[in-house]
Amino acid sequence: MSRILRKFPGISAILPVYAVIAVPIFGWTITSWLWKLPSWLNFLTPGEITAIFYYAILTAFVESILICIFLLLLCFLLPSQMFRDQFVVRGTWLAVGLALSILGNGVWRGMTRFTYTEVSLAIWSSASLIIIIIISLTFLSTKIRFMTVVADWISDRLIIFLYLLIPLSILSILVVLVRNTFSG
Repeated sequence: MSRILRKFPGISAILPVYAVIAVPIFGWTITSWLWKLPSWLNFLTPGEITAIFYYAILTAFVESILICIFLLLLCFLLPSQMFRDQFVVRGTWLAVGLALSILGNGVWRGMTRFTYTEVSLAIWSSASLIIIIIISLTFLSTKIRFMTVVADWISDRLIIFLYLLIPLSILSILVVLVRNTFSG
């Protein structure tokens, strides 16, 4: 068991990367919730609006945990000198690249009224190019001093948001559990 655990980074390396993952996801979730709030005030009760908020926060929590698990799975599968030993720097750049590509994709789809049934070679080609660039920058980040410093700085600064996001996530889990257990 200890041999398997050695393939993963320590909690002091996981938390900064989780913060880089969680802040954009929770930020986008809260922004989306606030965007819809004025219309909900017209036809939903305050309790229903609060419930929607907690369900959205729980969804953001699950999404951020799944992305963190994906990065930890990379640590398990790749040699330790390739990803685990530089987990904060490489994980931060991979998380930033994934977050920007997901947000960019969502904004692009919203602006062009793109539906999921429309698929073209150009979309897949550009997505593949973006993924190749993200992966290249992730593994080059330890060779370029500026990228290492920026990744350490970003991950160190965003960790403070976990003092708000983790209790909010725990509260949302409790609210959803109570709501689903005791609602008729």
